[in-house]
Amino acid sequence: NFPFEKPFEPSAFTDEISNSTLDEFVNLLEPQKNFSKKIKLGNTVADIKKSKRGIIILGGSNYKKEFLTNLIRLSAKLKFPILAEGNSSIRFYKSESDLIIANHTAFLRSDKIKKELDPDLILHFGSAPAINTLLQFIESSRSKKIFINKFGDLNDPSRTAHKLIKCDELEFVKVIYNNTAINKVSDFSKKYSALDKIVENEKEKYFQENKIKIEPNLIKIITELIPQDSNLFVSNSMPVRDFDFFASKNKRNISVYTNRGVSGIDGIISTAAGVAKSSIKETYLIIGDLAFYHDTNGLQILAQNKIPLKIILINNSGGRIFNLLPIANENIEF
Repeated sequence: NFPFEKPFEPSAFTDEISNSTLDEFVNLLEPQKNFSKKIKLGNTVADIKKSKRGIIILGGSNYKKEFLTNLIRLSAKLKFPILAEGNSSIRFYKSESDLIIANHTAFLRSDKIKKELDPDLILHFGSAPAINTLLQFIESSRSKKIFINKFGDLNDPSRTAHKLIKCDELEFVKVIYNNTAINKVSDFSKKYSALDKIVENEKEKYFQENKIKIEPNLIKIITELIPQDSNLFVSNSMPVRDFDFFASKNKRNISVYTNRGVSGIDGIISTAAGVAKSSIKETYLIIGDLAFYHDTNGLQILAQNKIPLKIILINNSGGRIFNLLPIANENIEF
């Protein structure tokens, strides 16, 4: 558990550094003068009114139902698709909206589609995306990017945000809704919905034809089998990535939780125990074997406090997530 900064592959470094790279470092170290915690929403309303190709990115957070209801309402009014991360819970909200997009991490892998679907405005709520595909999409987008959260956290690893607005997310959504007009359905939003359905159909077809017991299929099965109105805690490493990629939309009103941890897989059982203890809902945890080993002390917490957490343990030989990263090409280090 050594906390290396990215990238940590030897081949990612050289002995020389260009002047342009040095200039980039200087810019990164200078104070970000563009950001203000007290930005008036009037300018933001104007930006949204001008937008013809807007999207909403909903990162992970423990959102309340009232916020999700009002966000879907705003999305329908503006015709802004909601790119919903798996841990945002909105995929499992009881809604008929076809603007809730669950399969964006599949179709945004295409450079051609990324170019076609590049918005002119991004409204970003919640934490930074857990999946690189969406992170890269945000970074490469030429859109105006507005980040909104009540703590004023800049959840933007790309460092390309134009505004950071510190305010209650629900109040923000209500203000925007009350000060904007209904937009017409555009080809832009239709493309997002159409691609989402195409990928969903291909996913269903694949699982039906292959009938193989693989982790992605397990994720899909669990979200369809656990009771309605349950809590679902998803561990880091492979489970959260599989969950984001393969969890389909359904109306089971599942509340999804994650915990980034210090090294990703620390304290997962203990955090899930806290969720289960503080909630009257049934709570389920999906966790891989290595993350399970990292917090076996959490089992003692469950026993001592008689917490009814149901653990679904995936015996996947450590997940082997590093096989998917560039470090796998560095034979000696790997």
